[in-house]
Amino acid sequence: MSANETQSGVTQLIQSLVEAWNRRDSTRFANLFDADAHYIDGDGRWLKGRPAIAGLCDAAREAVSIVEEPSTRFYGDVAIATFQWTTVADKSIGGIITCVIIKKGTGWSILVLQNTDFR
Repeated sequence: MSANETQSGVTQLIQSLVEAWNRRDSTRFANLFDADAHYIDGDGRWLKGRPAIAGLCDAAREAVSIVEEPSTRFYGDVAIATFQWTTVADKSIGGIITCVIIKKGTGWSILVLQNTDFR
């Protein structure tokens, strides 16, 4: 897999994450994560596994958008991606997400995601 294909795969994963969130598609959202993934939300709750992570999407209230292209570093089959998000309705509400993404077969999966909300 070329460097461009690798970058494209991770970028697509992040775009799919935002799209699933905005559609409130909890199944698709959860399936972007590894089966035993961890998600630390903006309030500091530590969710473990896809079922708990899916519940976040069910409770979502507002659509979000990515502020700028994610910053991504690659270490073989592991990527660290950081990006800023805001709500579509109120740009003062948002946060920064950092995730550890691993290559699974020909695709990518989120292993750990931490969201830090703006305060």
